[in-house]
Amino acid sequence: MANSAFQKQNISTPVSVANGGTGASTAAAARANLGITSTGPVVRVYTVPAPAWYGDSTTRIDITNTGGSTWRYTWDGTGTNPNINTTNFPVGASVYIAGYFMNPANKGVYLITGSGTNYFEVTNASGTSDLDQLLGGANTLGVYASQTWTKPADLKHVEVVLVGGGGGSNGSTSSSSYGGGGSGAGGARKVILAAALGATETVIPGPGGPGDKRGTGTTGGRGGPSSFGSHLSATGGLGGGTSTIVLGGTATGGDINVPGGYGIDGGADTSDTRGWGGDAPFGLGFGGRSSGSTYQSSTGYGAGAQGTRSSGGSDTPGNDGQPGVVQVTEYY
Repeated sequence: MANSAFQKQNISTPVSVANGGTGASTAAAARANLGITSTGPVVRVYTVPAPAWYGDSTTRIDITNTGGSTWRYTWDGTGTNPNINTTNFPVGASVYIAGYFMNPANKGVYLITGSGTNYFEVTNASGTSDLDQLLGGANTLGVYASQTWTKPADLKHVEVVLVGGGGGSNGSTSSSSYGGGGSGAGGARKVILAAALGATETVIPGPGGPGDKRGTGTTGGRGGPSSFGSHLSATGGLGGGTSTIVLGGTATGGDINVPGGYGIDGGADTSDTRGWGGDAPFGLGFGGRSSGSTYQSSTGYGAGAQGTRSSGGSDTPGNDGQPGVVQVTEYY
């Protein structure tokens, strides 16, 4: 499953720290707790945290352009107040946008670039004006907090490996066809000397992109980007569509940068391969149908979501992409 570009040799026994940890004294404490006296590497894995959800089926949002690729999402005063402010929607956090009735171009996972009373902003080159749109349900507007890595005093260098979030899949309205699969996220690897690192670095593992929540055949949302400070980053996969093959995510800043795999368009289940999610460096895309094989969900980190097949011709929602991850290995 892992791409060979990310394989490495362990030079001594690694110590794993759950949920990333904070660095500094945590590294020494982790070794002591395990009875390890060497200064071997410490591995910190940062996974996507649980989101805080805002608004409900009655909440209405206006989406407007404030210039360039900046799009503003504003609660228009109708329905339940989603409590959008600088505290709940901080700049730099990841926001999951999956309103049932929004234009698909405005859905996905993005980094918040601005916020204030009743509004937040994101950068989206494909955004479009969309006024008075219902969120349409719970768990369609969520915020994922960023995390922090702290540099230990005795550090020599780190190896960072990261993968973005996979793209969400397109829903299906017919029992004889599949929705399109989302594409896989990009991934990157980089060795960084301690002197080039800040006292702290912001860590963002990208959430998986939202699937088509209504199951009416609309395009899924793109996955979120993953990053380690300003040193390296990877974009998420794109949302799948009924009749389009979508490109995988990309990566920049790494010693090695690997693109994600294509998401395969939906279509009739008599085809050999339909609705498959794209692979990622640490994830496998599945779904659809391959020469009569059993339907299987995408798995691992950053894989695009598998397309769905409706039951009895009813509308069937798409799936969310697999979440991204950031792994930091510290060497002493």
